[in-house]
Amino acid sequence: MSYGEIESAVHAVPAGPQPAATPAVEASPPLLEALAARHKKELRDLNARITQKKKNATKKTRRGVLAECEALEQDLKERHARELREAPGVKEDGEYGERNEQEELLDKLVNGLSLESTEPTPEGAKFLPPQLPPNDPASRGSRKPNRAKARLARRAAEMEAMSASAALEASMQPDRRAAEIAAMRLRLAQLGLTEYEIAPDGHCLYSAFADQLEWVGVPLASEGGPNVEQKKYKLTREVCADFLSRHRAEFEPFLDYDAGEDMDGHIRKVRNTAEWGGQMEVTALARAYRVVANIVQADGGIVRMGEDESRNGDGGDEGKKKDVWLAYYRHSFGLGEHYNSLRAKR
Repeated sequence: MSYGEIESAVHAVPAGPQPAATPAVEASPPLLEALAARHKKELRDLNARITQKKKNATKKTRRGVLAECEALEQDLKERHARELREAPGVKEDGEYGERNEQEELLDKLVNGLSLESTEPTPEGAKFLPPQLPPNDPASRGSRKPNRAKARLARRAAEMEAMSASAALEASMQPDRRAAEIAAMRLRLAQLGLTEYEIAPDGHCLYSAFADQLEWVGVPLASEGGPNVEQKKYKLTREVCADFLSRHRAEFEPFLDYDAGEDMDGHIRKVRNTAEWGGQMEVTALARAYRVVANIVQADGGIVRMGEDESRNGDGGDEGKKKDVWLAYYRHSFGLGEHYNSLRAKR
């Protein structure tokens, strides 16, 4: 018997009067299918959002972005599970509540049972499927199929398929790391520079700057300054923090106050932690050491910092400034942005 015949037979059965008791709202197949369709779309949209957030994450924000993505994914899964559990007519164990008359008739048709008697049921009576004899083998151990669990299983399979599809799509995206490295090598060859690798440990800017200062013959610390025996990046961090402290009014407008950042806290991070350094710190180092910082990027651009200062940050006169060269990467290192030291070929 075809589905069309089954549906016609079901709709042909007259609907009897409703019981006087308060009717329970059933989770009809269209309702659950609509719910599953919305869940599928929300999962697809979330995968797209997470992919975009991870692509746009920087070295400073990557850890927070990953935590945010995990929280978004967990919240969505919990909400989907809660909505399925709370769907009208679905019990806690996943079984439906009382089945309506048409669903019972449809099951009888699907199972090839007889529909000889289609008289309306008396008012207040419920439709009861035909009873099998107690000794009939079919009556022993038979259970109704759990439709809710079957739908949940299908939905879980769909979610797994969508996750696999999203992972495949992400793997087919352009390899930004390889493209950036290739472009940087070409640009450095044009400039006649070689690259000195710096460890990507959060101190890369300060280590690269210290290497450049030594390369051009600029002392890392003056007499009476920080202990010259300590690690080089600690010296440049100390100089940068001191300069920011002395000229805080010039740098405070560049802080992210929306994120709760203040100048004193930022200076402490520069001095005592592995907080990544950016444009503000490059500017402070260039002015503090009276040099011009040249930042080479893979897209061909060169950003120069410190060359427009006619006087150094502390008011002293300047002669001709020396140049330091740094390579700036956006996509090539696991923690995000990174600086390497550049040296002229000899």
